[in-house]
Amino acid sequence: MHPSEFQKIFEFEAEHWWFEERRQVLRYLLERFVPKKSAAILDVGCGTGHHLLFLRRLGYGQAVGVDIAPLAIAFCARQGLANVRQADAAHLPYGDGQLEVLLVFDVLEHLADDAAAMREFGRVLKPGGVAMVTVPAFPFLWSRHDVVLEHYRRYRIADVRRLAAGCGFTVAAWSYFFCAIFPAVVLYRAIARLLKIDRTSDLEATVEPLNTLLKLIGSAEVAAMRSWHRLPFGTSLAVVLRKR
Repeated sequence: MHPSEFQKIFEFEAEHWWFEERRQVLRYLLERFVPKKSAAILDVGCGTGHHLLFLRRLGYGQAVGVDIAPLAIAFCARQGLANVRQADAAHLPYGDGQLEVLLVFDVLEHLADDAAAMREFGRVLKPGGVAMVTVPAFPFLWSRHDVVLEHYRRYRIADVRRLAAGCGFTVAAWSYFFCAIFPAVVLYRAIARLLKIDRTSDLEATVEPLNTLLKLIGSAEVAAMRSWHRLPFGTSLAVVLRKR
């Protein structure tokens, strides 16, 4: 990923509506599947470290992170995170069955061989351990945004099911999210292709009060997810995988 994108993520994560909804999804999944605050959690592809800080605030004090990018490690250090190591998702520096929970938030799409990483997740997880995965959804939404962020693919739930089944996992839960913005994104991507709009990525600062409004919409979506456990469409997909 281009260094400018790391910088934008570092600047926007705390207040941007997109990251806020993803944090709420993470909190919901943790409450549902990882009630034990002492669980051994690894954040794979931890980026600038924001999820590790969030986990610390929620009381998950044993969480650690890895990322392949030296720049990501540097941003984590700027936030006072010493529990981060440089490592490839397909070659994790942990023993067999050592971990209980993996966070794999928007990582698989960056990997040429997502199956190799998934097999590695199965190796380091204890039997019954869970991998909480988010990925960009629906191949037809592919755009310049994916190219700039160095994605290899976007996913449907059927794609994740096949990947998981071949690597020793079962799907414990799944839901799409960013549901409310889905129609607007579909329209924008179609117009951008037609007009050949070229930009770095879709991640940009959002002015107030629009940012606050989108946060409220995100909160409503996650509340719906808590009630119904599943939303049928969205620009992102969350899946909880359990090691057989």
